[in-house]
Amino acid sequence: MLNYKILPEHRLVVVCDWAESSLNQIFELDQRLQSDPCFSKTYDAIMDASHLVRNYTRHEIENLAIRPAVSRPSPIKIAIVAPTDLSFGMSRMYQILTGNDPMVDLRVFRDSCTAMKWLGREDLDIERMFQEIRSA
Repeated sequence: MLNYKILPEHRLVVVCDWAESSLNQIFELDQRLQSDPCFSKTYDAIMDASHLVRNYTRHEIENLAIRPAVSRPSPIKIAIVAPTDLSFGMSRMYQILTGNDPMVDLRVFRDSCTAMKWLGREDLDIERMFQEIRSA
């Protein structure tokens, strides 16, 4: 499952990926996000992969990583919260494969508190937001 919420007041996109999301679902979410009128290419993002149970293959992660880069007017930060060994390993592989985009600083964290501090938004209760998104 995949879902997102845009927080314009925080200039942040919050994404949750849990259970058994397919590549097609990831691509569909990306299309929905890009066409959402509240979305801006200048917003940072945080993704919760803490409830992810699917073990993506190397080939699938490479397919995600080779998508065309989005033209951005300014650099953004993307934080992936991946506390389990499975989600952390896959997220690090994705980070390495996408690391050549100078407009995107993508980092992987074991906990949401450290991720939010890095994003400069430690005042936001991101765990509550993750729960709301997964419950929607």
